Amino acid sequence: MRGSRPKLLTGVSFQQIVAALSAALVISVIVVFVEVSFGAMIFSGAFSGYLAMGIGLCLAGALIHILLAALTSSSRNMIAVVQDAPVAIIAAIFVTISASLAGPDEEVMLATGLALIVLTSALAGFFFWALGRFNLGRLVRFIPYPVVGGFLAGTGYLLTVGGIGVMADAPLGQALLQPDLLLRWLPGFLYGIFLLLILRRFSQFWVMPVLLVGGIVAFFALFLAAGGTLATATADGWLLGPFPRGRLWQPVTWLAVTQADWGLVFANVAKIATALLVGAVALLLNVSGLEVLSDEDVDLNRELRWSGIANLIGAAVAAPVGYTALSISALGYRLAGPSRLIGLFTAAIVGATVVFGASMLSVFPRTIAGGLLVFLGLSFMVEWLVDSRRILPRLDYALIWVILVIIAAFGFLEGVAAGILIAALLFLVNYSRIDVVRHATSRAEYAGAMQRAPLYEQLLERRGRSMVILTLQGYIFF
Repeated sequence: MRGSRPKLLTGVSFQQIVAALSAALVISVIVVFVEVSFGAMIFSGAFSGYLAMGIGLCLAGALIHILLAALTSSSRNMIAVVQDAPVAIIAAIFVTISASLAGPDEEVMLATGLALIVLTSALAGFFFWALGRFNLGRLVRFIPYPVVGGFLAGTGYLLTVGGIGVMADAPLGQALLQPDLLLRWLPGFLYGIFLLLILRRFSQFWVMPVLLVGGIVAFFALFLAAGGTLATATADGWLLGPFPRGRLWQPVTWLAVTQADWGLVFANVAKIATALLVGAVALLLNVSGLEVLSDEDVDLNRELRWSGIANLIGAAVAAPVGYTALSISALGYRLAGPSRLIGLFTAAIVGATVVFGASMLSVFPRTIAGGLLVFLGLSFMVEWLVDSRRILPRLDYALIWVILVIIAAFGFLEGVAAGILIAALLFLVNYSRIDVVRHATSRAEYAGAMQRAPLYEQLLERRGRSMVILTLQGYIFF
């Protein structure tokens, strides 16, 4: 029922608890791997010295979103995590920050990057909450479909490039074709393609965790077979670590607030707004998809409000933007049916990783982290550049490509702005071809129902053909 308080353990059997715990174990593997990859994408390049911190922030954000979704969502299957689209935009802005402040201002650079995350999550929180509070969630759906496709295809491009950057630790360019760098990123790129091909063919719940764990096993097996050791893998930069001892998450919000270059942060506010818009669209699409999948009545505005609150809490700990994850929520539903225990158990496992997982994640291969980002990016691009070709009109499909090219060449904000402008122009052109006149007649052919005096009737009969009557349709622009 809409607006009802969630019931966590009413009538839960032992079998349901075991099923929920099993589902949570599978989901936790995926969530941890994905959030580690997001942290590596944001905290790369000049920020790579703070990678452990970045991973901790992403995992802490996932913990907050998973826990609140389990406790407050109108759907028992809802799993929310730090998400890819906002992360891709934040990572792109981090490159700008590092170019401006790297070097002697490294502490200011770190504080500015953290401030960017805090501000983005706080604004996302207020934006999502306001959409839900004033029942405005459905307005976001008026964004043209091909523009949404262009957003997400561009997000896929940024994730793919970010994955290559995580593996090669170098910007996109001809230098990536040098043999030493090629060896760094090409195996992970091929691993991402392999994930994409297998997961498009097989949808069983165990496939993704097996491929992720198997990828790590294969990496170390090949590395050791080539004569390497764990020490050389760490020293040569093949692994994400070493990380400092202790928990991954550290309280850094005060550093962000007090030492950041806020002028540089606010200079990117338009790009932040783009992240909010893309996040709101993705949240609504994911919630709607879960509603259809689980056959539950999901209160869209309630999900927006609580997602907003979760992001406000996330901002307090400098966690990136998060919201509902459709694929992970669907996985939990297929494994254990509708149960809030899945989210609660997953939150407990992710929380334990934040507190105790630094040593384990320090040996996480960059090849796997980057390959996972490549997989996520290619998934977006294949969906919108290949699969959509069969269902979209030519102009709409071409617009997706235009937005993607502009994002790749000039930036996300420019691509979004151009996409909305072009979509509006296409709408005007297409609508101008529609005849607004549905039916035309005259007074001589349409007598009307009103009874008049004979004198007036004779007058209307003589002049009736000079009186045109139009039945209009659609919207008329003046």
